[in-house]
Amino acid sequence: MSKETQNPSERTMTVPQIRALQTMEKRKMKEWLRRRRSAENMLVENRTVFESVNGLKANETLASMVPLGAGVFVEGSIKPHTFKRMLPGNVMISASADEVVKELEERKALLEKEMGIADKEIQGISANLTGIEQILGAVRTQRAKDHARK
Repeated sequence: MSKETQNPSERTMTVPQIRALQTMEKRKMKEWLRRRRSAENMLVENRTVFESVNGLKANETLASMVPLGAGVFVEGSIKPHTFKRMLPGNVMISASADEVVKELEERKALLEKEMGIADKEIQGISANLTGIEQILGAVRTQRAKDHARK
């Protein structure tokens, strides 16, 4: 009976296969880092809107400047009684401040959960990459020893 059939949990890989695995793990790491940054950016935007909506709920009328573009603004006042939310397909619906706040809190929870998942994946991939680098380092060391013996 061969050694491979005795312990099926062990596998033999060639150096090119290990390097391919390393490349794949690096790609996965990039993707998870991108997803985490995206969730983090959405969380910052969510927090800003949350604070703005709460500020608008507390006041009757607020002075405001609305950017039109090219450095041009229009001054005006905001008297919030209803908000408009954009849905997919460029559909706008009316919503109360309380409804908007509730939706923002739900979105915050989802984004924090996604960031937690991303953090766990990043941690796992990082451990995999460390292991792969150790294996490749051991291979280089062994090759150097073999070369020195010749």
